[in-house]
Amino acid sequence: MTDIFDKLGYSTYDKEKIINSYAFSHLNFDVLEKNVIRIFDYFRDYKYNDDQMIRMTTLNPTLFNYSNDTLDKRFKLLNKIGYSMDEVMHMSQILPSLLTISDDNIKKIGLFC
Repeated sequence: MTDIFDKLGYSTYDKEKIINSYAFSHLNFDVLEKNVIRIFDYFRDYKYNDDQMIRMTTLNPTLFNYSNDTLDKRFKLLNKIGYSMDEVMHMSQILPSLLTISDDNIKKIGLFC
């Protein structure tokens, strides 16, 4: 189970934090491994480096449960309300939960608008 995290460069502390999180508590190994690989591939396409992804997913392991389509929508919405992709990437590295806030809630509370 932890082989995928070791291969990607997670520390023992980060690996345990993720594995013990609620986000992973209900997933079987095959789904978990596929999600980890998929999310790393997704963020690599946006030019995040591995250290950035490790930090983001350790801070917010629920990112592994989000579909690529959902994350695409979040990037597009933040871009649409005026942030450049560089700004969105920078903000998401500092506060990865930014990518887990629903579109409706971002619009409803005027977050970042």
